[in-house]
Amino acid sequence: MGHFFTWEKHGVLCSYTGSLALDDIVAAVTSMHRHADFDQLKFAVHDFQRVTAMESGPVDLSMLVAHTLGASYSNPHIKTAMVATLPELIELGENYASRTRQHIKTFRSLAAARTWLHPHWVSN
Repeated sequence: MGHFFTWEKHGVLCSYTGSLALDDIVAAVTSMHRHADFDQLKFAVHDFQRVTAMESGPVDLSMLVAHTLGASYSNPHIKTAMVATLPELIELGENYASRTRQHIKTFRSLAAARTWLHPHWVSN
């Protein structure tokens, strides 16, 4: 699995590729939360469209939720869009969103995610 960040004027796009495990997502999210500019971000987009497989088995979201809840104290207004087409990632996104205090929504396309985000915050 790989991930890379594209920093934009008001936010960040995190793109994932290949086979994915929950630990990979936790590592990417933790890295983003630790970035010096995190407190000023208006949005984050997690793009899973190039993920080919999600590691199967029981998924424990507690570590990911804990990181997100902690980060929400330094940036309570960030909006997070998740873009996924694999059913298991869509389900994971919806489950994750239901357990946090942040504005998080899952989409099937990057265009739809960017439409949901404030139009002045995102690059097209």
